[in-house]
Amino acid sequence: MVHYVQQRPWFRRRGECPVWGVWVDGDEALVWPEMLPDYLRKAHDIDPANVAMSIKIVELDGTVADCGAKVVRLDLLEAILESSYQVKCVGSDAILSLPNVPAETPPLPGTPHLLHRSMLRPAGRDQDRLHLREPDWYVENSARLGLSAEVTTGGKA
Repeated sequence: MVHYVQQRPWFRRRGECPVWGVWVDGDEALVWPEMLPDYLRKAHDIDPANVAMSIKIVELDGTVADCGAKVVRLDLLEAILESSYQVKCVGSDAILSLPNVPAETPPLPGTPHLLHRSMLRPAGRDQDRLHLREPDWYVENSARLGLSAEVTTGGKA
């Protein structure tokens, strides 16, 4: 499910109209969404060319990651490929990977973040997961991208 974030008047005043989307899977919940426009404005002020804004994703076991693929500029994307983690931008042949990175801190109260409730997945859904298919996708596309077909995962080739 993708939620569109309503344009704010400060964008119209500045003559810019970024269109942000929030990608929320069925087993995720967006927490503190009313605060998100403030964070989007700051991300845009820092760099108007940003394709995505990092948002924290909290797992049920308490681990936290900074997720680069859930809040994206829809007006800058040409295609969402495998999932929101692999995108192609307008005017570029490059495929961007927007991974999760372990976070140093949890979200503060009032900070928009995602709660990943994986226990709500239907039985058997773990059999077809993106992270299990990504190495094969890379090998299949490496020649077209002019890259080595060797895949290294978790320190092992």
